[in-house]
Amino acid sequence: MAKVSCIQGKIVRHFLKRGLLTPPSLFYQKNRVSLLLLCWALTVVMLLLVGFSTVAHAHSSGPPRLADVAAGPYRVFVWTQPEPLRVGDAHISMLVTHTTQPVNDAHVQMRFEPVGQAGQAIVVTASAQDFLSNIYYEADVQLPSTGNWRATIRIDGAPGQGSVEFESAVLEKRTLNWPVVGGAAAVFVFLLGLIGVWSRMQTKKASPVTAANAHRALRTEIKR
Repeated sequence: MAKVSCIQGKIVRHFLKRGLLTPPSLFYQKNRVSLLLLCWALTVVMLLLVGFSTVAHAHSSGPPRLADVAAGPYRVFVWTQPEPLRVGDAHISMLVTHTTQPVNDAHVQMRFEPVGQAGQAIVVTASAQDFLSNIYYEADVQLPSTGNWRATIRIDGAPGQGSVEFESAVLEKRTLNWPVVGGAAAVFVFLLGLIGVWSRMQTKKASPVTAANAHRALRTEIKR
């Protein structure tokens, strides 16, 4: 019996070295590392995509503040990001039209000032950006405090001059983007669940390394 066991052991080691048999535990450990790396990679990609979509969204639309409002000879559309506006970075996009045609060579200036509060006004110049065949005027501003803020937009172009304004509440600065964090956590947990299901399926499929399996593998090798 000892001699038979010794021969069986040699057969098993022979086929293990040649890669014909793989212990389920070793198979699982090797693939578990790969799957965990894949999980982390997908999570990072998801975060990058979320970040990219946020940036793209900020430069294209957002909640409308003004929609087809007259400003002298112009019609004005204005969007802002984030929603709601908060202390810190704010992005403003604006479309200016004249006789239904986009205006792409106007000088656009935006003035931000707190309503009913002592504070210095913030003046920025919007730059023209080509997006989806339209010319959008965009500007970034740093809002330093909470409260109601008034934005006054002045347009100076060939058709003439015009101005329009709107007010918006500015809230406290958000320290953490919880929707992004929550989405990343949900995706990560989902991927971990998939890894667990996949591992159980592979464990069921993998045959244990036994003398019977070794003999079957030996007969297959001999037939070849």
